[in-house]
Amino acid sequence: MTTPVETFDFGIGAQVYVEAVSEDDPSPWPEEPSGVIVGAGGAAIQRVTNTGGPTRMWIVEFDSPQTHLDGTTGHTSAQVHEKYLHLAPPYVAEHSLQGN
Repeated sequence: MTTPVETFDFGIGAQVYVEAVSEDDPSPWPEEPSGVIVGAGGAAIQRVTNTGGPTRMWIVEFDSPQTHLDGTTGHTSAQVHEKYLHLAPPYVAEHSLQGN
């Protein structure tokens, strides 16, 4: 019997960072914001194959308004390619032992 491996994937409610893939493939959000996935983008459920391989899209609500690479400002959310997303580290609550 095999033991299931715990994996983490993108989905609604995931906390993420938006970052460039490389110098040749910069993020459309140059301030590299953080945020939460609030919905499935155009192809989040069904993968779409393009010249860069399969990709999914997610709607990310940013922690603060952002400026797009094209210079437009004030964006509070956006549809973002999964290739630009990185999961934030899991939050581990510290339990207080005082008073217990």
